Amino acid sequence: HAGRSGTPNASEDLLALATDNTQPAIARATALDLMHSDPRPEQLQAMPGLLADPDPLMRAAALHWLELTEAQIRYQLGWPLLDDPVRSVRLEAARTLAPLIRYELPDDQRSTLEAAIDAYRDAQLVSAERPESHLNIGLIEMAQGKVALARKAYLQAIALDRAFVPAYANLADLYRAMGSDPEADETLRQGLAQAADSADLHHALGLLQVRNKDSAAALASLKRATELAPANPRYAYVYALALKEHGEPRDALQVLKAAYDQDPANRDLLIALITIHRDQGDLPAARSYAQALRLRWPEDPQAQAIARELEP
Repeated sequence: HAGRSGTPNASEDLLALATDNTQPAIARATALDLMHSDPRPEQLQAMPGLLADPDPLMRAAALHWLELTEAQIRYQLGWPLLDDPVRSVRLEAARTLAPLIRYELPDDQRSTLEAAIDAYRDAQLVSAERPESHLNIGLIEMAQGKVALARKAYLQAIALDRAFVPAYANLADLYRAMGSDPEADETLRQGLAQAADSADLHHALGLLQVRNKDSAAALASLKRATELAPANPRYAYVYALALKEHGEPRDALQVLKAAYDQDPANRDLLIALITIHRDQGDLPAARSYAQALRLRWPEDPQAQAIARELEP
């Protein structure tokens, strides 16, 4: 509950639960998943033990957490699990370590990782009638830098389910990474034609429109995403920043305050509230939010520095 509601001590509570082997593995693994939104150094310190946990569910969840780390740490901590006795853990290790294929690896290790990725791909094809399987293949191909194969997999997922939003979103992101914004735009609009109430697609389209400096269209798309997913603080944050850049700071503050009421521990929302209030000359309000930031993020140097700047 602390992790989902963003309470100040959520990170500590989640880590305590994840490392408590007297608790059910499903609860501990869920705690690990919730830790993704707030990575801390102390979480990394706990990973070697969690990766060696007797329960395969915990080992797989710990591998998933490793996605937050740099390549060297993934290699050091995750590589041994390519030989895990449980197949589901080996497959998760292959997925997590797939980006390492882009690096210089000894021939024997490259062969080991390629074989593990092949096994992951084969496991997905067992359910080849499901779009999720092809999405997963696309993601692992993209992680390796195999853009053409990723595109093919995403298109296959869409062919299986015309309303499968994740495939449109990832295909559009692929086009964006290739520098092909027109194809990204077309893909997102095709997705919205099939799933008009997808907050994810409206948000992605809004970001693309921001990059293309189409501010009026971007505001409409970002607003719609916020309306469709009012509990998503990231969407509110991005929409508020777009409003501010468009010269509408009061509207931006309204959006931020509504999101903050739902997620009072959100660091980005707090910093945006401080910044806009300060820029508008409302120092009492800025200081109030700065105090909240200081209390909720006592170990964050940037948060503490922002709070200090506003001290009377």
